[in-house]
Amino acid sequence: MPSFTADQIHTLIAALPSHIAKRKRTVLHLMLDEWGRIDLEEHLKRSTPKQTRARKNAMHLVAKRAEEFAGALASLDRTSRFAVATRLLELEPGADSWSLPRERVREVEHRLADEPQKLRRLAEAAESEATRWKPLPLRHDSLIRYLLLQDLAAIFEYATGERAERRVRGEDHFEAGKDYGPFWDFASAAWTIVFGSTDGLSAAIRRWTEGRAKYGEISAVVENAHLRHPEWRILEA
Repeated sequence: MPSFTADQIHTLIAALPSHIAKRKRTVLHLMLDEWGRIDLEEHLKRSTPKQTRARKNAMHLVAKRAEEFAGALASLDRTSRFAVATRLLELEPGADSWSLPRERVREVEHRLADEPQKLRRLAEAAESEATRWKPLPLRHDSLIRYLLLQDLAAIFEYATGERAERRVRGEDHFEAGKDYGPFWDFASAAWTIVFGSTDGLSAAIRRWTEGRAKYGEISAVVENAHLRHPEWRILEA
């Protein structure tokens, strides 16, 4: 989705409790505008499992080919390396194949001798990176919503000084089982802007609440904005 409009940012801030000070509301306008352009966009464009698998396979292939090429280069004797170095220099634009400086040929030949070690480091790095890309603990759409709620919770807690939490109506209420509360109101406003409705929000908040209780994960969106824009004096608002 495109960046938030001024009206959408106003809607988000209006969904927060009314006791928020004017200066903090000004900071929130700046913060929400940047969040929509940077963090939210990154969440929504997050790689799908298919894309991640393709990148992982490409990394494995790079590692394999680099190791094979390293072995092939290492198998060349000095005479062969010298011949390859000579040919490389002959292929350079404007090269005079009849008067190549011998020192320059030796320099290229020595670089070729060092290349297998560099290629093996490349293979090791590519393989190591590929093994780090593990299956996500959540489905792609669920992960996007989880990250979105983490950010919203951090922004809500900065704005209100209150803990973002899930609240559910009790059995004595005519809307028993329904979500409610100040964080629900704020998240609902954001959900409607981003996804067009509040569909899926209740399940997403439940999943986020369970994840937060289990892992203690929090978003650094406020701290990151502060580091990017110290002139906003975010932590002073």
